[in-house]
Amino acid sequence: MMLWTLRFLIVLFYFRNAFALKKQFCAPSDNVCLTKAVQEHVYDKFVKGLNGVEPSDPLYLDKVIVNQANFNYTLYRPMLLGMRNCNFMKLRLTQDEISKVTYELECPNLTIKAGYEVKGTINRIQAEGKDFCEIAFGVYNLNISGIYERTMGDDGKLHFHILSYNLELDQKAVSTVSYHNLFTHPTGMDDYFGKNLEKQTRDLVMKKFLNKYVNNLKDFQRIVPIEEVHFRFVSE
Repeated sequence: MMLWTLRFLIVLFYFRNAFALKKQFCAPSDNVCLTKAVQEHVYDKFVKGLNGVEPSDPLYLDKVIVNQANFNYTLYRPMLLGMRNCNFMKLRLTQDEISKVTYELECPNLTIKAGYEVKGTINRIQAEGKDFCEIAFGVYNLNISGIYERTMGDDGKLHFHILSYNLELDQKAVSTVSYHNLFTHPTGMDDYFGKNLEKQTRDLVMKKFLNKYVNNLKDFQRIVPIEEVHFRFVSE
């Protein structure tokens, strides 16, 4: 009986300590803590969306139009899937004369699906098509850098606010493309034309998607105060 009681007390002790966690707020200069906080309990919440914040996976656009001297290209109701699978690599804050913020993400398996229409010439290959297309990236790296401030919200709490930002897009990401009913002259060059079309329009298309992503992030920061974001649960 005494042995059983001793075992029970040992189990109870470890059980209690396993769940004895306290809330630790991250200092603005502690980039390791800030990054882990986003990884552990913020990023998934943001991507799923909440009241007043649109989900960021998938991201929808109404239309993307690219008119170049040699071709006209339109994506109809395009959507970007896979942001929920991104690995949040780093959140870095610096406070010198200007308060700066950097977000770094590594996104495997991002996919764009859309209706499309194209007509024109790339590298002397003429093409015309209108149907459905799919563009898939193996790994897409994204860097968002900007200037921020802390503001007092209507709830009486401090909120993070991005004043301006820049997107560092990934031209090196490997992609696979599929354009249904794309016809070329000479014939049989649809895959070649599609790959070059994607490369020449990638930054413009991704910038439109990622601008919406950042707008969602700004909505999230407007609604969710810093005290509910920049913290971790650690053992006592």
